[in-house]
Amino acid sequence: MGKVVLSGPNVGDRQSYKIVNQLLATSQLVVAAEGLAFAERLGLDTGKVFDAVRGGAGGSWMLENYGPPNARHEHR
Repeated sequence: MGKVVLSGPNVGDRQSYKIVNQLLATSQLVVAAEGLAFAERLGLDTGKVFDAVRGGAGGSWMLENYGPPNARHEHR
């Protein structure tokens, strides 16, 4: 994975980039968990749902790395 270094003209710009990144990552994790919970309420096998969406438009780094434990109810 490449390393991206961002900076800006103001003190604290790097921290601002980090905050935005964390906000986006967290929101993806929340949506992934809600999606898997919805699939479960529909009576679907969450492991199969995970496999179906992981490579499509619904896939993300957060889903790939945190989806399987959520699908198995092994929350960290």
